Amino acid sequence: MEKYFKILAFYEFIYIANQHKLADEIKYFCENNNIRGVIIIAPEGINLTVAGLPLSISSFENFIKSRNIKNYHPKYATSDIMPFYRLKVKTKNEIITMLDRSIDVDSERGVLVDPTDWNQIVIDPEVLLLDVRNQFEVRLGSFNNSVSPKTSSFTEFKDYVDNVLEHQKTKKIAMYCTGGIRCEKASYYMKKIGFTDIYQLNGGILNYLQKIPQDDSLWNGECFVFDNRVSVNHDLKKGTYMLCRGCNNPISIIDTKSPKYEKDVSCPVCYSLASDEKKNRSRERVKQINLSVSRNEIPSHTTPTVDEYISGDY
Repeated sequence: MEKYFKILAFYEFIYIANQHKLADEIKYFCENNNIRGVIIIAPEGINLTVAGLPLSISSFENFIKSRNIKNYHPKYATSDIMPFYRLKVKTKNEIITMLDRSIDVDSERGVLVDPTDWNQIVIDPEVLLLDVRNQFEVRLGSFNNSVSPKTSSFTEFKDYVDNVLEHQKTKKIAMYCTGGIRCEKASYYMKKIGFTDIYQLNGGILNYLQKIPQDDSLWNGECFVFDNRVSVNHDLKKGTYMLCRGCNNPISIIDTKSPKYEKDVSCPVCYSLASDEKKNRSRERVKQINLSVSRNEIPSHTTPTVDEYISGDY
C-alpha cells in the first residue's frame, strides 16, 4: 500500500442549480471514503481541497467528474501526514468571498496564462504584476517584480481595485494567487467594470511550481497553503513554516527564537496585540490538550500518519 496522503485541489466557476443537493452528495461520499478537507459550493461553482489515501482520491475524482464538471484541471500534492483535521462541506453565496454575491459565470474574464509562458510576463517592464494574496502569504514568498496590495483578506482586494487601480484600466495587468481562484474572481469583476488588458496565472503558484523546473523558476521563497502543511517548497513538499495557534499567522524557525514566541500562545506578530486574558486562555487550551494526550485520548486537532489513519482511531 502507498504510504502517503494524496492532496487534491480544484475549483471551477460553473453554474450549479442545486448546491445543497450536490453538497449532501459530496459529504456522503467523503464520509464513506475517509476523505477530509474543505469543500465550498455556491451558485457560481465549486472550490475544494481534499486529502485521503490515493485510491480514495481517485474514486472521488471519478465521482466529481460525473457531476457535470466540464473543465476539470486538478492540482496534486502528497503528504506524510493528514493535512486536515476534519471534513467541511459548506454552501455559500460565493466559492471565494469578494463581492457578497455570485458572479455571472458566462461573463468575460481575464486571459489565462500557462505557467510555461509566465516568466515572460514577470520580466516584462510594461506589466503591472499583482500578487492577489494576503500580506501574510506574501511574506513567505513571491514572484520577482510583483506588487502586493497589502490586504489582510481577499474581501479588501475589491477596494484596492476601486480606489488604487481605477485610473489604470488600460494598463496591462497580470495577477497571480495560490491556486488561481482569487485571480479569476477578481478578473471577472475587473473586466465587468472596464479593465481591458487583464491576465492571470492559470492554476496559480501551485501549478507553476508543479510545471516549472526550479532552475528556470522566478519564484522566490515558499508558498502558504490553507491546510496543516502551512507552506510548501518548490517541490510542493511541506515547507519550513509553522502556524502560531495564538493568531493563525505563519511563523518561521527564526520567529520561534524570539522571546515573544510561546508555543501555541503567541509569536512576534501577535505578542503585543493579544491581551493577557487571551494568552491565558491559550495556555489553558494547551494544558487540556496535553492532559488528553496523557490519558491516551485523541485530541480533535491531530494530524495522523497513514498507518494511524488506516487503523481507524483518527
